[in-house]
Parts: sequence; C-alpha cells; structure tokens
Amino acid sequence: MRPSKIFPSLSCGVPVIYSGNGEAADVIRDNQYGVTVPSEDSQVLANAIQKLAADGERRADVRRTARKFVESGYSWKIIVSRWIQELGVSF
Repeated sequence: MRPSKIFPSLSCGVPVIYSGNGEAADVIRDNQYGVTVPSEDSQVLANAIQKLAADGERRADVRRTARKFVESGYSWKIIVSRWIQELGVSF
C-alpha cells in the first residue's frame, strides 16, 4: 500500500523523510526521493532531518525529478485512466 500523503510532497519536489517500511518506503528509497528511517527511532529521524537539510544538491535533484515521477505515474489523470481501462469502460 502506498500512503497517498507522500505524493503531494513529491509533486512539489520536496524530499520525503518516511518512517516505516513497505511500498512507499521502497518508492522513496529506490528513486532517492528522500530518506527512510525505522519506526520509533527518534535519533535516526533527527539525524536524517539534519543530513537532508544540509544536502542542497540532493534536495535539488529531488526537485528536478520527483514531480515528473508523480505526473507520469500517479496523477489523478493517470490513476482514473487505469481504473477506466481495468473496468473496460469506454467513452
């Protein structure tokens, strides 16, 4: 399950710091759109925030690529088109 709350940040080109595992963590980690940290570890979370805040180059990379990622695969237009296709509805 992909929590929908990561997509607004990515569509704005803002890196995400995600606490937990699963598909959302995989998307962030695999595409380098932010940082994933273990749940319930406040020190690791604090370190991740500091590291990302200090890494202007990484934030700029996310700004350049994350919005395109969301638009190409997770915009409402794409999601609804997939639903319609799966339902076999034509307009």
